[in-house]
Amino acid sequence: MLFDMTGFSAVGIVEVLAAYPFYKKLFSRMVDWTKEWKPGLVILVDYPGLNLRFANELRKAGISVKGGGKTQVIQYVSPQLWAWKPNRRFSMARDLDALGTIFPFEPAVYKDTKLDARFVGHPFAEPGHHSHLSYDPDGPILLLPGSRPKPVKKIFPTLIEAFALFRKNYPKKRAVVLHTGGAVHAELYRLCAEYGNQAKGIDLHPVGEGDVAASAALVSSGTMSLTVALAGIPGAVVYRANPLTWWVGRRLIAGRIDNLGIANILLKRQAWPEYLQTRRFFRASISTVRCERAFHTSLCSGGINTRRVDF
Repeated sequence: MLFDMTGFSAVGIVEVLAAYPFYKKLFSRMVDWTKEWKPGLVILVDYPGLNLRFANELRKAGISVKGGGKTQVIQYVSPQLWAWKPNRRFSMARDLDALGTIFPFEPAVYKDTKLDARFVGHPFAEPGHHSHLSYDPDGPILLLPGSRPKPVKKIFPTLIEAFALFRKNYPKKRAVVLHTGGAVHAELYRLCAEYGNQAKGIDLHPVGEGDVAASAALVSSGTMSLTVALAGIPGAVVYRANPLTWWVGRRLIAGRIDNLGIANILLKRQAWPEYLQTRRFFRASISTVRCERAFHTSLCSGGINTRRVDF
């Protein structure tokens, strides 16, 4: 491993610009390593902002098969071309040997290119996949502010305020925050200390250390929103970004998608209410959580296998 990206991945224009020196150095290390060792195969996992530039550089340097070299380059996880920048598919076809997608509708996006794009399945929907999340009508509320320190810093305060409002009527209710440790845990701990009594009843729980059964969830958009959906946990999607990032992003996807949560995008309807780019959402989101049992019944009566078929 050249570098552990867990605490350094960035989403958004402002966020990426702030991290540019780090990414520039990392990119150079990736290119230098590949030139020196000349591997037979490079598998790029997700993160298209960095990985597709890397594939392009390998082609221009004559290292990859597409550049006349011997290194095959495969991308795993398609960028969301159906949401924005669809013309990237042509440069991907130029630079990549193959693409493995995790959603069945994605290969069709590349049908007008020569790229070998194949649906390889979603890891969350595999029969042997064990989800650490499940629904329990008497369980705690699940708070999922994200897996990167900067989004956590923006989103978690709103979730704390929402949960504090909920506890006024349900003082015995608790909340669980799943985290990946490291810088994310440090930021969560700092914010809980900063908010004091408002954060009372919130427990920080490392991902992978035991299963969690929850009655409802407030979740940022992203992978975890799909995990929550597959587990049949009702709730809402919340998100906050840098104002400039949000302004530009909304205009890039205007007319392409109506929702931000991946579960809502896949279902083509807003099954999970979305409260975006405001700290004044928490009364509405808590209203959603208060009707959690009825919401779960209407949404998830078909069971986990039916939900997997839906997605």
